[in-house]
Amino acid sequence: NEDTGEVYDPKGFPKLYESTVKNYLAKWENKAANYKQRSGDRQKYMGQFKTPHQLERPKFAGSIISIDDRNPPFKDLTGKRAWFYNGIDLASECFTVFVYGKTKEGIIKDFYRQMVRNYTEWGLNLPYELEAESALNSSFTNSFLQEGHLFDKVRIEANNARGKRIERYFGALRYEVEKKRDGWLARPTAKSETNQANSGDVPMIPYDEIIQNGIEDLFEWNNSPHSQDPSKTRWEYFLENQHPDLTPTNWKAILPYLGYPTQTSCNVGLIKLQGKDRA
Repeated sequence: NEDTGEVYDPKGFPKLYESTVKNYLAKWENKAANYKQRSGDRQKYMGQFKTPHQLERPKFAGSIISIDDRNPPFKDLTGKRAWFYNGIDLASECFTVFVYGKTKEGIIKDFYRQMVRNYTEWGLNLPYELEAESALNSSFTNSFLQEGHLFDKVRIEANNARGKRIERYFGALRYEVEKKRDGWLARPTAKSETNQANSGDVPMIPYDEIIQNGIEDLFEWNNSPHSQDPSKTRWEYFLENQHPDLTPTNWKAILPYLGYPTQTSCNVGLIKLQGKDRA
């Protein structure tokens, strides 16, 4: 050793086999540092090495709404999959908002508009907190997704599937409700053997039928017993356990971004109506 002057005796060291190196690198504490360079899949890397944590389940409906896009596991007659954007109330486990389309272009604004319509029609205040992914929502963080506008609190997760609770409910929806339908597509990497693809051909379904089935599946989910209070359906829990301190909709803050602009003949506060100038 040129730094310490120590002399090493080769006989005092066992032979280093290739398997010894592999076993060393396979240990969790050593693998975490080098696996990211070789894995090529950030989600798998995070699943194996990111320390898990668990957030407390809200008690009142309207506390947190978790949102994300998904493709129902069915292919239409062109071989493509439809797009849904869903929002689930975490306390009641109830899907309160959904929109759909053949692509996800423009679907995000329609989603927020539909959310406002739904909650207003039901006579309810909008949820306190939003839990969302970054991809489609980051462009709105300086407009209606500022805290205090559409929601009092906003938490946006960047490329972190495990950071959104709705992902777990998507899995339950896929395997507990949608799996019974014809044309259901298994995940190529499903861990459970019962959820893996079989050798048979999977039929394609007309697009309109996929959408109709998807809506019916959400209704079936919402009208199923709540996991923590089986005496009530998820929809009943949602309506009966609204948080008492939710604030009214901040129309002034959101309409400039979510409303539809309309051209007007109003000029400096005056318009022509029935042949007369009116203020």
